[in-house]
Amino acid sequence: LVDTHMPDCAAALFRAAPASLLQIYLSDGLAYSCREPSVNVYTLTGEFSPHKDQQALTILLPLSSPELDFEGGGTAFWAQDSRGHRVAPPSLVLRPPAGTALLFGGQVTHAGLPVEWGVRACFVASFSARAPGGGVGGGDTLAGGGDGDALRARRASVGQRLRVWRPSDSVWRAGTIREYDEASGAHLIEHDGDGELRSYDLDHPLLLWQLLRDPPC
Repeated sequence: LVDTHMPDCAAALFRAAPASLLQIYLSDGLAYSCREPSVNVYTLTGEFSPHKDQQALTILLPLSSPELDFEGGGTAFWAQDSRGHRVAPPSLVLRPPAGTALLFGGQVTHAGLPVEWGVRACFVASFSARAPGGGVGGGDTLAGGGDGDALRARRASVGQRLRVWRPSDSVWRAGTIREYDEASGAHLIEHDGDGELRSYDLDHPLLLWQLLRDPPC
């Protein structure tokens, strides 16, 4: 589907050669979200809360049809410039028939709406190009031996340099740790170049990152 109708999609999203998504797949060049590909089945009141997949591409293929197999449900989307799913209604709700694929990027906030009757089923796969070297998760560690040592290590990590694999962009992004939030366990990283500030959970098993020994540019 992607290669036939959107031949430039793989090259643009994955920045990889060969540009065919099929060739990238056959060469084991894709890394999937945890427990995917999968078939999600929603029964009465079943739903999926708003989230971002944080991958280069998501493919969602309905296996059941609205009105025939279920009522309610559907996939809701929020525009990038909306006030967010906590305060704003969805910008778009799609309830396509079975066999109609939905493709969207990993930075799009979306949700599975509650089923009111019947059973809704859909195939879903969120994926990115594998990081160079084949890694798809884990990295260096900032933790010490016990809980106290781990907390001190995280506090001391402020100012350290590292690079983070960004699946949605299929690139490594280098930066400097500026803050550590003890409440959430997240590190605030200022990326090189554009100065983008982004929080990361460096303990997340699917986050690939490495400490850098070079000084900031």
